[in-house]
Amino acid sequence: MTAPGVAPLQAGDPRSVGDFGLVGVLGAGGMGRVLLGVAPDGGRVAVKLVHAALADDDRFRARFRREVEIGRRVPDRWAAAVLAADLDASTPWLATPYIHGPTLQQTVATLGPLHPAVVTALAAGLARGLADLHGQGLVHRDLKPSNAILAADGPRLIDFGIATAIGATRMTSTNVAIGTPAYMSPEQASGEDPSPASDIFALGALLVMASTGAGPFGEGSALTVVRRVLAGRPDLGSTPEPLRAVVQACLDPDAGRRPTATALVEQFGPPPAEGWLPPQVTSLAPPVAEPATVAATLLDQDPGPAPRRLRVSRRAVLVGLGAAAATTGGVWWYSGPSVRWTVPVPPMAVRACAADGVVVLALEDSSLQGLDVATGRLLWSYPAADNTRGRLLATQGTVVSESLGLDLRTGVSRWKLEYGTPMAASPSDWFVGPGLGDDAVEAWAPDTGATVWSHPIPELEKTNRYVTDVAIVGDAVYAVLGGLAIGIDTAAASRRWSFPIPARGGSSLPGVLADEQTVFVVDGPAVYALDAATGLPRWHNDRMKANVQVTYAADDATLYGVAPEATTYGGEHVVALDSFTGATRWIWKSTGAIPTPPVVAGDTVFVLGSNFGYGESDYTVHALSTGSGTRRWRRDFSDSDYRSRPIALQALPDGLLVATAQSVTVLDV
Repeated sequence: MTAPGVAPLQAGDPRSVGDFGLVGVLGAGGMGRVLLGVAPDGGRVAVKLVHAALADDDRFRARFRREVEIGRRVPDRWAAAVLAADLDASTPWLATPYIHGPTLQQTVATLGPLHPAVVTALAAGLARGLADLHGQGLVHRDLKPSNAILAADGPRLIDFGIATAIGATRMTSTNVAIGTPAYMSPEQASGEDPSPASDIFALGALLVMASTGAGPFGEGSALTVVRRVLAGRPDLGSTPEPLRAVVQACLDPDAGRRPTATALVEQFGPPPAEGWLPPQVTSLAPPVAEPATVAATLLDQDPGPAPRRLRVSRRAVLVGLGAAAATTGGVWWYSGPSVRWTVPVPPMAVRACAADGVVVLALEDSSLQGLDVATGRLLWSYPAADNTRGRLLATQGTVVSESLGLDLRTGVSRWKLEYGTPMAASPSDWFVGPGLGDDAVEAWAPDTGATVWSHPIPELEKTNRYVTDVAIVGDAVYAVLGGLAIGIDTAAASRRWSFPIPARGGSSLPGVLADEQTVFVVDGPAVYALDAATGLPRWHNDRMKANVQVTYAADDATLYGVAPEATTYGGEHVVALDSFTGATRWIWKSTGAIPTPPVVAGDTVFVLGSNFGYGESDYTVHALSTGSGTRRWRRDFSDSDYRSRPIALQALPDGLLVATAQSVTVLDV
């Protein structure tokens, strides 16, 4: 049994620390886990329990000690102060009051921008919190929407893990900026010591986000956003007056011209009181049982099996501008799951795939490489050849590039096709693609390259049309060519059906994917869903922008596609379509290009985006919920060569392959 809104304790979790009984799990991160506790007087507390691996790190213990010392100095009306802590325990912990309410981040993501009156009340409360903090000689350093909780009796500042005393000795490297890029002041981004004015800048950015639904510096990689911050041109969007003028002053690039927190308290007026939030906001907070009920039902509970969780890093992003400029390989910004390994790729890679424990790269010079998926170690190299420029496909221990078949584990050549180009691989049977004279679809055996079957396509004879894509589902093969989609029954060696693709302008090449019930044909802005048995159309969606190649990944209920979307900084979006009706389920907007298809694994859609801005090669992996499109985490990185670009994103049995032209990385997810 568990209290509403609280996950059960897991095997190995303590049932108490200090004077607090522990009754459930509130969350987890790279630093540790946050548990719900009950104080002797029945009050609820949040207990941060440090990861065991970090507990043995003397440097980390010093940082944690500083967090506790600062947290004890924080006034508790507008912030979550430290109530108790044990720094010398085998697993250090600290306890703060449990503040019931959604974060500003959660609220805006769910409900959109807040009403101006609510934003003004939010500003009044947070300004008081900062005034109290600064009055104690402290700087928060990481004020952002996820660190502001909207409680029923007023907002609260939380997470003082990287807060510091004004004038304190650095515990970080020189020229390393600590904070979250979208809410980081220019002086922080430049590696200077933070000051109270740095918190005021972050408050201004936070209020823009609350008013408009987007931060003043857009989205993108850490490096891209920081550059926008340093450029000093915030986009205030629809932030209303008179709040707009105050926010503009808070975001002044010159720290000396920003208002103080005390001045803002006077400008924003009375603090929020009970009832300041509309019901839609308060309803977002998950219900938590009363302390007595929680204690009675959970303190002696059997924790049961632990739910699977993604490993998420420390919430603050560390941005080393100087180090990034000097790095020649991929630079990863620490947010999201951990990196298993990353290796540079000289020369540039142009394609990548993974199968059976091997990552295969096709390089710019037409050579091939095989890397161990567990370690990134080079397993084999194959010299440059003219027949290695096609798609990379792997099945049954063989990898194919264009017409060349290699042993996946050793890189030794197995066979070479005299004609034909594999375009798809069946997990258990064949490679399939256009065959002799490009007027047939053929299948080849993985071990020998011998032709298994060939299906002629008379429509291709003596024309300039050709097969552009192939999909395999069991004994069925589906192919698209100029103006036509066909279904082939390989067991009966016959064509099931033909579907004429309506003519459209543009130069996009039709693509196809399928499951056992439906075939999806993608042609520029249009998507056609066909019955897999008959080829009859079920629905079509042509509301994408014209003449844009749309790429899709599919699970058993939804198509996830890429299409352009005009945003403040330009970009593309991911659209989820119901695979049975074609209706739009959700849209997730980015501020950059998405050059590779989305990847679906379980309940997560992974997206590899290329970020716009200043000509750099910055990339981001986004993890989205399949149900809502809500982003669960992101991991940013940067390649030093402006020519680099994303080339592959692939789900692995226990990880995620992310490949760009200049680096290859496997994430543990």
